[in-house]
Amino acid sequence: GAQAESCNQWFASPVTVSWQTDTLPDGVSPCQLSIAYRFDTDTNEPLTCTATWGATKATYSFPLQIELSSPTATATPDRPPDANGWYNHPVTVNPAGGAFSGIAACTGPQTYSGPATSSTSLGGTCTDNAGKTASASFPFRYDATPPHLTVTSQPADRLAGLSWHAASSPAPPTAVQIVRRPGLKKGASSSTLYTGTTATSYQDHGVRNGTAYTYTITATDQAGNVTRRTMRI
Repeated sequence: GAQAESCNQWFASPVTVSWQTDTLPDGVSPCQLSIAYRFDTDTNEPLTCTATWGATKATYSFPLQIELSSPTATATPDRPPDANGWYNHPVTVNPAGGAFSGIAACTGPQTYSGPATSSTSLGGTCTDNAGKTASASFPFRYDATPPHLTVTSQPADRLAGLSWHAASSPAPPTAVQIVRRPGLKKGASSSTLYTGTTATSYQDHGVRNGTAYTYTITATDQAGNVTRRTMRI
């Protein structure tokens, strides 16, 4: 017989199989009287031992399943980040596992849709057929809030001045862009006047008095969120 703690007929520690009979047999086949199993084992066919006493035979068999290794688990998102390692739309993380004995069950998928954070994680656990568990988590950043953007204008003689304030959190701002319609060159429908992160104002000296200009100011954060404001001067 084999003796060790087990779960679902799986042993979680080394097992020594010993064959014993009430009286000494003339022979045993195909078994050894005692053998130690110190490795992952899953017999495709039951272990069998036949003892003979002259013309009399007795056969005993049983399956042997041993898992000394540990299960593994993973937590995988259903899609890649939206921008620069940030998610700005709900993301679902799916736990999965692997084990020598096979996985019996894993916790279900989890979905995150806020609040905004620069560090969080989703995950779960998996249990194998030997009763062992493994856990995993997927770390990520999440921000679905567009940047806060305020814009003011200061028109003057042959001058259009713009000032702005852009802020976002936890994903930091990455750029502010100013586009003017009509464009700088004759016949151009639009021109990009500024793209950057450091300035908070811009003075457009390429305007004519009596001509209407439309300025579109766009603020983008690291998570790919966008806010636009339009000024007509």
